[in-house]
Amino acid sequence: KARWNEGFRLDDFKKVIDIKTREWKNDNHMNQYLRPETLFGTKFESYLNQDTVKQSNKAIDWEAL
Repeated sequence: KARWNEGFRLDDFKKVIDIKTREWKNDNHMNQYLRPETLFGTKFESYLNQDTVKQSNKAIDWEAL
């Protein structure tokens, strides 16, 4: 509710879930943190903005396209 009151919307929550699931799902230590308390806690905004930073640092594999 706090993040919603800060102006974040459903798409923001979905994006954070997608980002962190992609990052943590195969990590035995981190996958335990795929829960609302972690995803929507104090680091929510940094998780939300993380995708743009990671994407800009990745080289595009044009052969795969």
